[in-house]
Amino acid sequence: MQKKRFGLMAIVLLCLVIGCAGRNQVPPRTHMPLSTSLNSQHPETAAKRKQIVEHAINSIGAPYQWGGATMAKGFDCSGLVVYAYQQVNLHVPRMTGNQLEKGTLVLPQNLQPADLVFFNTSDKDKRLHVGLYIGDGMFVHSPGKGRQVTCAYLKNPYFSSRFIGARSFMD
Repeated sequence: MQKKRFGLMAIVLLCLVIGCAGRNQVPPRTHMPLSTSLNSQHPETAAKRKQIVEHAINSIGAPYQWGGATMAKGFDCSGLVVYAYQQVNLHVPRMTGNQLEKGTLVLPQNLQPADLVFFNTSDKDKRLHVGLYIGDGMFVHSPGKGRQVTCAYLKNPYFSSRFIGARSFMD
């Protein structure tokens, strides 16, 4: 139990540091252990979820790049999801709208690491944004031009007011 709490604290502290860091600073890419238990009934699925989350976390600090889906070029929001899933040989659609449409509905209270969380980030039109849930109410995402991959809280007022749903691409 102590190790779980320490892991959670490490994730929370890293997210706070990254969230408060200047936009031009690139945080170190450190391994962050997955602290949330995986509720999957299949050990293989749980292992893949953990690996997807680790790839997303290791992408923290990579630059935003519209249309990007690699560590070398950077990521847009859906490209980060595609990249993390590709690392474990799983396919998700490239476009955010298709990810939202094709995934299996997940209720917020049933979110598991590696599920996708979606937001409408525009008041004028339906501009979709996606992040990859990492557990403990947090997700990794590529927020936009001039910024870097980072983590955020679903309870953050900006994101909670724009949350439109969650989907899973896992068994």
